[in-house]
Order: sequence, then C-alpha cells, then structure tokens
Amino acid sequence: MAMDLQRHSDLELLDLAAQNPEAFGALYDRHCEAVLRFCYRRTGDAEMAADLAAEVFAAAYVQRRRFRSTGAPVESWLFGIARRQLGTYFRKRTVADKYRSRLGMSTATPPESELHRIEELVDLEPLRLELRAAIQQLPET
Repeated sequence: MAMDLQRHSDLELLDLAAQNPEAFGALYDRHCEAVLRFCYRRTGDAEMAADLAAEVFAAAYVQRRRFRSTGAPVESWLFGIARRQLGTYFRKRTVADKYRSRLGMSTATPPESELHRIEELVDLEPLRLELRAAIQQLPET
C-alpha cells in the first residue's frame, strides 16, 4: 500500500527517506520551485538555475542522514546547500569562461521553450514591482 507522504512534515520526510526514497521525492516536490527561484534570482540563467537546483537536491539526498534539526525549517537547510552550490558554480564558471574564451568555444543553450517555462515558474513580476517601487522612493540626486 502506498504511503500518503504529503501529510508528513519536512522533518518526517527526511527521516522516512532513509528507508523510503519516495519520501525524499515528496520533499523535492514540496521545495523544488522555491530552490529553483532562489537559484534563478542569483544567476539570471534558467538553464543554470535548473542545473543548480538539481545539484542542491542531489547533495541533500546524499546528506539526508547527517541532517540534524536545529529548529530552523528544512527549507533553510536546502537554501544553505544552494548557497554552497552557487559559490562553487561562480568559482568554476570563472575558470570555465576563461578556458572557453581561450579556445574560442561557445556554450550550448537549451530550447527556448524550456528556458521560458523556467522563467514562468520563477515568476519575477512581483520582484520587478517591488524593485520599481523601491526605485521610485529613492531621493533625486
């Protein structure tokens, strides 16, 4: 009989994931969009955000048994992993860009429909509105 995983808390899902990988899948489903938005807002690149989000959950799955609750939400733990993944990405990107430039290589781009789907999912419009409002409140120079 299939277990109703959606009724469990994030902490319970992490505990259950030790014996039932589907529990981690439920955790992924619950937080994937938030992690994807987090990565996209820091990279501005839909393809890279998708890759980073996948890396975040791969790392979280590997580290799930070492997770210790501090009272902070599990989502905070995921964002901590995302910050480390982003740091690694920016360090590696600098090196990779340098070598691609030296070799005269360009980067591959996924289909426009995939990028558009991620951008729709991330929905930056509320952030744009907030930014416009903040800019309008800046003093004239």
